[in-house]
Amino acid sequence: MINEAISLTQINFQDNYYPRVYLIYDPGFALHILHANWNNVPNELKSFFNNCDPFKDEVYQNKDYFAKCLSWLIDIKYETFMKIVHETKFILTENFVYKLFHVHERKLTKLALIIEGDTGVGKTFLLKFYSLLLNSKNTHNSLQRNIIPRIMENSSLFLLDIIETIIEKQTNLLSIFLQRIKSKILDLENNNDNDNDELLNQRPRPVLILPVAEQQQNNAPVDNILLKQVKLSLAKYQLKKNILYFIWKTILNVATEYPLISTTTLIQKLHVYVTNELVKYPLIEISSRLKSLLQEICSSTAEMSIEIFKEYLFHSQMKSLFYRLLLHPGITEEQLVEFMSPISQLAREIPQIEIVIFFDEVNTASC
Repeated sequence: MINEAISLTQINFQDNYYPRVYLIYDPGFALHILHANWNNVPNELKSFFNNCDPFKDEVYQNKDYFAKCLSWLIDIKYETFMKIVHETKFILTENFVYKLFHVHERKLTKLALIIEGDTGVGKTFLLKFYSLLLNSKNTHNSLQRNIIPRIMENSSLFLLDIIETIIEKQTNLLSIFLQRIKSKILDLENNNDNDNDELLNQRPRPVLILPVAEQQQNNAPVDNILLKQVKLSLAKYQLKKNILYFIWKTILNVATEYPLISTTTLIQKLHVYVTNELVKYPLIEISSRLKSLLQEICSSTAEMSIEIFKEYLFHSQMKSLFYRLLLHPGITEEQLVEFMSPISQLAREIPQIEIVIFFDEVNTASC
C-alpha cells in the first residue's frame, strides 16, 4: 500500500514504464485489482485472488475489463460508462485508463493535480471525458428529473395540458386543430431531423382572423382516434421537436383565426412555462434571442410566442460541467473573477453536480 501511495503521487506517463498494478474497491467495498498483465502482478497480490486472474472470470466476458474497473472506482454503472464511451467516440486505451484512474485518485484524496504534456496529447479531452463520467449519475439517471433539463419531455407535457384543458373544451377548434396536424402525425416515420432546417429558416408571419361566415363552415366531427393518438404520443414523449413545434404553431394559428379562445391566455401560459423551466433547471442554457423574446412579454404576439417555443426547443441546451481557461501571460484578476463567477453560482444552485475546471498553460503564464 505504501508503494502504491508513492506511485500515485509521483506518477509519470512520459515513458511506458509507469506502474500498472493497483488495488481498487467497488461501491460495496469489495476488493478488485487493476492490472494490464497478470504475469506482472506480484505473487502476494495474486494470493488475494486465489492466484486466479479476475479478468478470466465469466462476469467479465464480453466486457471491457478496464472500463469495468473504472466504473467501480467512479461508482457508476458499466453500461453508463460504455454509453459515454460510444457517445464521445472515446478510444479507451490502456494509457488513458491509467490516467483517468490517477485523476480520480487525486480527486478522492484532494491532492493537487498538475498535468504536464505537449499541446495535442489529449489533456483537455481527458478531463472533459472525466467530467462526463463524474456527473453521469445525474445526467444518465431518469430519477434525477429535478437536476437535468428535460426540454422535450416537459414540453410534450405542456402541450398535452394545453390540449386537455383548453383546446378540447372547444369542439370546433379541436376539430380544425386535428385536421391541420393529421398529416404530420400520421407520417411520423418520415418526419426526420432534416425537417428542422426548414422550420428554423421560416420567418414568423402574421395570422389573419377569418370572417365569421367562414369560421362557421368548419363543423367537421372530431377525430377521436387521432386525438387519442396525439395525446398518447405526447404523454410517452414520442414526438420529435419539429412535431412539437408544429403542434404549438398550429394551436396558436387556429386560435387566432377562430377566436373562440383567448390567444392571450395561450401566450401567457407558454411564457410562464418557459420562464418556470429556466428557474427550475439552472443547467438550461438559452440563446440570446430567447432572452430577448422573453423580455418582450408586454408586447407579445402569437407570432412571437411561436418564436419563443421554437428558440426554446431548438436552441436550448444543457450547460457544460467542464470549463477550460487558458492562462495566457496577459490575464488579469478581473478576468479570472469574471470566468469563475457564473461557475461558482451554478455550483451553489446545484450542489449535487461536480464541475471540472481546467486551468491550461499554467507553466507559461506570467501570473
